[in-house]
Amino acid sequence: MRGWSDRDLQRWLKLWQRRLRLQDWGLVARRVATGEMGGRGECRHGLSVRQAVIRIASDLTPDEAEHTLIHELLHCHWSHYAPTGTDRALHEAAIESVAYALRGR
Repeated sequence: MRGWSDRDLQRWLKLWQRRLRLQDWGLVARRVATGEMGGRGECRHGLSVRQAVIRIASDLTPDEAEHTLIHELLHCHWSHYAPTGTDRALHEAAIESVAYALRGR
């Protein structure tokens, strides 16, 4: 199985930023060691400035990494909504469903 590189990540970012109509956002995507985060990816966003930093775990397969990037980008669209508790789990499940639907896999 082929790994993925920072170049792949930037290519995916450009593609999905356009597809998701997030061109007005300043987006940065970084590949990070898995131990630096608690999961597969994370999105730290600022809605008022329309900027986000997305971190993707480096040990994922290319398909998992691209899917995780899409999932994290979708958080930009819902950045005005910060659910907690049960609502957070439902929010994450909805974003995950949309990410799968967009990729068609």
